[in-house]
Amino acid sequence: MRYKHVLAAVDINEDPKLVLNQAAEMADLNGSRLSVIYALEDVTHPYGDSFTPNETYSLLLSGGLKRSKERLDELSAQYGVLGGDCHVSYESWPPRAIRKLAKKVKADLIVVGTHGRKGVKKILLGSTASGVLQGIGCDVLSVRIK
Repeated sequence: MRYKHVLAAVDINEDPKLVLNQAAEMADLNGSRLSVIYALEDVTHPYGDSFTPNETYSLLLSGGLKRSKERLDELSAQYGVLGGDCHVSYESWPPRAIRKLAKKVKADLIVVGTHGRKGVKKILLGSTASGVLQGIGCDVLSVRIK
């Protein structure tokens, strides 16, 4: 199967190059387009409607999103991925943002990092890779991050 559009889901706070290297290799092998997403988790989500963002929070968030986009653009440029194919999302559950973008850009392969946690750690900390798999209609390649 030849992939037409590869989506790399990275965490810029860890080592995104492991995922980017694998995604770029898959894109090169298939002659496909490469997009990159960094999905930040909405830290206010657990508070539900009881959290009302104030001006300070809004300024911090917009600054953080701007810096995240700049960092992602910088990293992605090293792989030939430019502005329109670099996405930063702020979502209550990052796997949902990754799946939404994959559907929007019609990605047929998602490359995502995983720590390979098991047991209680997986239950307590969750897993972006396994969350991406839920209900997605394309292939997912997980890359072990040490």
